[in-house]
Amino acid sequence: MNFSRNKAERVADHLRTAIRQRDLTDPLPSIRAWSVALGISPSTLQGALAILKDEGWLAAQSKKGYRLTQGSLRTRGHAQVVRWLWHDPRSRSSPPPSEILIECSQRLAACDIHFQFERCDEARLRAIHAAGSHRDEVLVFSNIGATIQRLFASHRNVLMVGDPASGIALPHVSCDIFPIFRHAAYRLLRHGCERVELLNIIGRRHLVSFQILEDEFRKIREEAPRPFQGGVTLVPTPHEEQCRTVRRMARRFTGKQGLIVNAPLLPGLVVMALQDFGLKIPDDVEILPVNSTPGQLAVYPPLAHYPYPIQTMAKTICSTAYHYFKSGKGIQLRKQIPLTLVPA
Repeated sequence: MNFSRNKAERVADHLRTAIRQRDLTDPLPSIRAWSVALGISPSTLQGALAILKDEGWLAAQSKKGYRLTQGSLRTRGHAQVVRWLWHDPRSRSSPPPSEILIECSQRLAACDIHFQFERCDEARLRAIHAAGSHRDEVLVFSNIGATIQRLFASHRNVLMVGDPASGIALPHVSCDIFPIFRHAAYRLLRHGCERVELLNIIGRRHLVSFQILEDEFRKIREEAPRPFQGGVTLVPTPHEEQCRTVRRMARRFTGKQGLIVNAPLLPGLVVMALQDFGLKIPDDVEILPVNSTPGQLAVYPPLAHYPYPIQTMAKTICSTAYHYFKSGKGIQLRKQIPLTLVPA
């Protein structure tokens, strides 16, 4: 069990198991009696029951609490599975954070839904497309280029993690990045930085996305409360080349610098390269990681950061999959998850 989840979610896990094992039957106890029996507060139990209601295990009855739904007791004829497909051409891209995969796996297991992660080349993705859309399968995509996105645009069971390419209407969930870049840049300016650079990995994907990134950062500079120098620096994927790129950039530094480090670029690697060059963090260079996971942030000195929303992202993916399995309707999700600053 993942104890980083809140108490209501852990109670919901316990109640799902009780429903599947037929330990819970109608009529269900009252909230007061039930919370006393479980040794939890009524508000925690209400939160757990609300989760199960959203997932279709329970139905609310006016003035009578909850009852079990027929679907919660029905034996499934086929195993339901969520397959996360990651396109990794020539082994040059970074995989999804292990934390999000583990969180998805645990949440889905609590609902008796299998989870699989598969590294795919283009031939494999085309074979999956040729097999067609399945009622008991949800495909989750990450790092998928525009050509493959178009292939799957008509599938009802596809969810993309990240923004789809321009003109492609795929269901998706992504992080709301551009407001965070603005917030980070202005924070660095307030802290006395004379230049602010956004470091971004050079991916295999669309030059269009890089142009959008540069255009957005140009707007941030133009609309800033005071003028500042800086722009977008594209960093190669191999770690040794990343270090060389950061050191070359450090040679140009004069005055205090601000760096916004966008995942999957590793903050620790940037810190190490700058310290090897003789620069002090944060006196000479202040670093603000965006979308980093806890394992990537194990650096000294500690950094203020905008963490990858592991819990919210996993919850969104899993609830979307569950709704698809329950309703049979095509996935319609269009969601951006906001990020928040965690101080050092």
